[in-house]
Amino acid sequence: MKKIHAHNKRGNVLFLILIAVALFAALSYAMTRSSRSGSGDAGKETLALQAAQITQYATGLENSIMRMRLSNGCSDTNISFTNPFVADYEHPVPPADQCKVFHPQGGGWSYTPPKPEWLDTAQSAEPHYGELIFTGQTCVAGVGTGSDFTCWNDGDLTNQELLLTNQELLLIVPWIKKDLCILLNEKLGVTNPGGNPPQDGGSIWSTLNIKFIGTYSENAIPETLGGIRSACMEGNTFPVAQTYHFYHVLIAR
Repeated sequence: MKKIHAHNKRGNVLFLILIAVALFAALSYAMTRSSRSGSGDAGKETLALQAAQITQYATGLENSIMRMRLSNGCSDTNISFTNPFVADYEHPVPPADQCKVFHPQGGGWSYTPPKPEWLDTAQSAEPHYGELIFTGQTCVAGVGTGSDFTCWNDGDLTNQELLLTNQELLLIVPWIKKDLCILLNEKLGVTNPGGNPPQDGGSIWSTLNIKFIGTYSENAIPETLGGIRSACMEGNTFPVAQTYHFYHVLIAR
């Protein structure tokens, strides 16, 4: 009788051990799934924060320039992006401090280089990697006075009346990560065709006269995003395909 009781007791203990093992396995599985899900959510939150940092900086910069134009009487050609981090933004004839974006008496804005976590490190050897670009060489059709036709014909000597009158003053954050580019467009209400950033049909910028020093030049016409002041694009001609770049119109012309 005692043997039977002992046998039953051992059976009960074994059964309880098996239940404990099963519960532990289920708990481990649930924790793994939760960890993976949490990791994904954290990644999305990080991207959302990065997108907000970029758009807030761009909007703040645009507002600073608007204040300089309204309060300090600065013309668009007097706007200066001279800063202590990136050279060659000095105008041939330096404007007053009141028209310098990064001067306390001007825009009072801070030059903040792109954060490393925004960028596609595979492009680290490319020009302007890790820099902000301020350029007056790009016409965005439908934003200012430029249309699909006039953006393309500004450089045509038969259209002198159109020459260099509708290039926008742009901020470009070049060489950013694709997933950040996609999220930027989602936040800005810009369509990502097939889940990918829209690809430019021409050049977003050119290596010639890229830095704004008070004059505009005819070098680049992004074809894809007519009428959109702020978006992220995939390159095509220059920069090349499979690279991604955010732009924001600071002054539409």
